[in-house]
Amino acid sequence: MFYTSYIRERAALLMTYFVVDLALAYIVASILSPMVDWQSVLKVLFLIVVVHFAYDLRNAIVKSIFWFLYRKDMVTSLVNEFSRKGYPKTRNFYTSPSAYFERIAGDSSNSTDLRMHAQSWVNQLQFLRASSNGYIRHYFHELLIQTALNRYFNDH
Repeated sequence: MFYTSYIRERAALLMTYFVVDLALAYIVASILSPMVDWQSVLKVLFLIVVVHFAYDLRNAIVKSIFWFLYRKDMVTSLVNEFSRKGYPKTRNFYTSPSAYFERIAGDSSNSTDLRMHAQSWVNQLQFLRASSNGYIRHYFHELLIQTALNRYFNDH
């Protein structure tokens, strides 16, 4: 159910982007040429798509470089945070970072501070999964958290 509504939402978002890009291409083509024809509109639309693609590619490259340069520091920081907050070191209910944090957030025997902290991780992961370009961000974020949790379980 959620997956089909997600697909519908993504399709509507893509259609909205297309309509806005098409309108923008028409406006730019009409500014550049007194007689607007569909060929000039399609050329401008193609240029808009290429610029979007180049921008997304640049962002992906920068984020990948950042990821490879700083992931060890980020993992260490997360391990220290898990230790400082007193997260349980058990693999009994660890199937994914989301499941781990949901279990901690729902366990009333944990401190309120720990439960709220765990719920904030659940919310972050849900937001990244659902947001635009969220798959890449979610993948890196969840991989980072998973690496940190594995190190936390093994090192401490």
